[in-house]
Amino acid sequence: MEEYREEELIEAKPIDLREYWRVLMKRKWTVAAFAVPLFVVVTIYSFVARPTYTAKGTLLIEKEPNILTFEEVFQIETFLDDYFQTQFKLLQSRSLADSVIERMKLYENEKFAGRMKPEEREAAKSDLA
Repeated sequence: MEEYREEELIEAKPIDLREYWRVLMKRKWTVAAFAVPLFVVVTIYSFVARPTYTAKGTLLIEKEPNILTFEEVFQIETFLDDYFQTQFKLLQSRSLADSVIERMKLYENEKFAGRMKPEEREAAKSDLA
């Protein structure tokens, strides 16, 4: 019974940070043996790893607001559907893609264009112009 109370008193002691520090200093070579190689490996990886960027976007197409007559209100659903379909087709157009490729010089980007020879790159560039 006496032993149980001693255990209870030991457990009730507040945490002493100095005690933890003493244990770390006593085992400093063991800590260093694990921490230093880990630090080196993580540092090398962070410099060698190829950065990867991803982006996600949402496009909102809005038509300028206008005042409709009473008859046009009944036709609005068909009208809006036609408008959005037209905008969708414009976004899928080759001319828009060519414009983006030219503006951002994507023909020079290996990730986008692949490994093209310089003459192929010039041909792609002239096709866009």
